[in-house]
Amino acid sequence: MEGGNENCSAAHLEGLIALCRSGDPSAELNLPGGVTAHRAYSRLILTRSAPPAALENQVPLPLPGTAEWAGWTVHSTPELYRGQRQGPLQFLLDQDAVHALTLRGRRTGDRLKLPGRPTKTVKKWCVDQKIPAWLRPGLPVLDCGGCLAGVAGLGPDAALLPPPGAPAWRPAPGISKLGRAGAIRPAIHSAAVIVRKGRSIMLEKDIQEILFSEEQLASRVNEIARQITQDYQGKEIVLISVLRGSFVFMADLCRRIDLPCTVDFMAVSSYGSGTSSTGQVQITKDLSSDIAGKHIIVVEDILDSGNTLSYLLKLLAQRKPASIRLCTLLDKPERRTKPVEVHYSGFTIPDAFVVGYGLDYAEHYRNLPYIGILKPEVYGG
Repeated sequence: MEGGNENCSAAHLEGLIALCRSGDPSAELNLPGGVTAHRAYSRLILTRSAPPAALENQVPLPLPGTAEWAGWTVHSTPELYRGQRQGPLQFLLDQDAVHALTLRGRRTGDRLKLPGRPTKTVKKWCVDQKIPAWLRPGLPVLDCGGCLAGVAGLGPDAALLPPPGAPAWRPAPGISKLGRAGAIRPAIHSAAVIVRKGRSIMLEKDIQEILFSEEQLASRVNEIARQITQDYQGKEIVLISVLRGSFVFMADLCRRIDLPCTVDFMAVSSYGSGTSSTGQVQITKDLSSDIAGKHIIVVEDILDSGNTLSYLLKLLAQRKPASIRLCTLLDKPERRTKPVEVHYSGFTIPDAFVVGYGLDYAEHYRNLPYIGILKPEVYGG
């Protein structure tokens, strides 16, 4: 916040400290000058904006066209679907299935099935995605004939996704009365002050945009682990981490799988110190144990061109495991040059250079707890 507040006392500062230490992830504290301090899980947000109220009004969204609802401006544009990223604020809906959209607020019992995820109530999704409670009433819901087509900040319903090559609608939420639409994402840029737990300012200044927060990553890893546990009931598995980018993902994933499992590591590279694949695969560390007759899951940080993983999966298949599957945290389909079958995938991402949560550029940024897009000027892009 700009400027000071002479009415703030030591008692208010003590209240802020108590708020930070509180076990309530959505606690609030009113301060002098119309300022409210909001706990948003691991963040503290100070705003002068009034929290959004639950709104009953509905506004038609022209296709194509623009509509305003509760301080949000939402644009819909026609676009051909070619595997573009489906994100919480930018997603595509099948034109053949969506003939009319209405903007409204969340209602009790609203349910949403995000792509590759189970069906849950919108309230439960907001909790899982760590969207602060005080922001939830003002999230635009896209209603399609009484069914949810999507929710700003969460994403589209899987039932209305377009098939590849099909015409689609892109509803894009714009400026909200709380600031930018990005205020419901970890990279908050509204009239707010954000206090994060231990971050490196020197590393963060190189990040253009945060794609997935700590909370989003933890939630998705839990879901993948549950699916693996279900798929391999009664079996023992071997997790093979492809070093070095997957080591953080691997550590979190294996601790959440409720099965007997062992781990092993391979180091395979086709990047060097740059940002694009060289096309030449090198194995710098092989497995330490025999995998013949065992159920193998290869754990990778990102599936890009497919060159490295295509080579690796063929190599491992020659060692006659009982089964072999691929689990990748990130999938970048726009870069694919070789077909690779993916059994477990965390997120689909755009063609951008991403770092954090184990991913690096020139061996830096691995320790960032989130995944973000690196500024092009950092790597000369």
